[in-house]
Amino acid sequence: MVSPDDKASSSPRLLAPGVALLIGVILVGLALPRITAYFDVVSWRDFSQAGPQPGDTLEETDAQLAAYRAAVGWLPGDAGLQQFRGRLALLALRPRRTENAVLKEEAASALRSAVAAAPNRACAWAMYAYAGSRYALSSVSVEPAVSLAYILSPPSPACAGLRVAAILSLPGAIPDDLKPYVEADLRSLWSSQARGDLAYIYRDAPAGRQDFIVSGISGGKGDRAWMEGFVREVLEADARRAQQGGAP
Repeated sequence: MVSPDDKASSSPRLLAPGVALLIGVILVGLALPRITAYFDVVSWRDFSQAGPQPGDTLEETDAQLAAYRAAVGWLPGDAGLQQFRGRLALLALRPRRTENAVLKEEAASALRSAVAAAPNRACAWAMYAYAGSRYALSSVSVEPAVSLAYILSPPSPACAGLRVAAILSLPGAIPDDLKPYVEADLRSLWSSQARGDLAYIYRDAPAGRQDFIVSGISGGKGDRAWMEGFVREVLEADARRAQQGGAP
């Protein structure tokens, strides 16, 4: 015959598996949206290679953008997913689509969500500022966004091109407190594999800003002639690749 004391001591042992199972179900339920969202964006590619890649065709970019749209449907507050979605929307704005208002607004909306979810993401702020300046989006306040992109991160090639392009587009003078950081970004770009980006930044910049670019790269020792030679070389090489089908 089982004593009352034995029954009482066995009760916790009987409850423990049920509690553990309940906790497991809750944890799986909480993780399910994240699992589903990330499955959408990596199921067709090795995880380490997920996201936009250099040389992707327009069709590949559209397919990836569709996957990230589905993913943020599950996790609208995920800063990383929103940042990639914004980046892909910008990549989808190829020359024949530059007037696509839907893609422009999608890029701005996704990047706005990214910086709202994680305000410390310097490159998301840089991308947001670039989108606003490049496509003249009235919904984006470019100057505060690019200022935050500089405040939050030291100069590096990671988002330097976006920051420089955005800040050079401002109608007023470059803020004095940011000039050293912009110059450092220019030198960082010049010494990196992203040097070619400078050709397009220089080409699109107003004349006064072009002088600033040359001075920033050379430390005040260069002139526009050598920079214009570099720009011409890059643009001509890219045009040849495009004619040969080497660029989308």
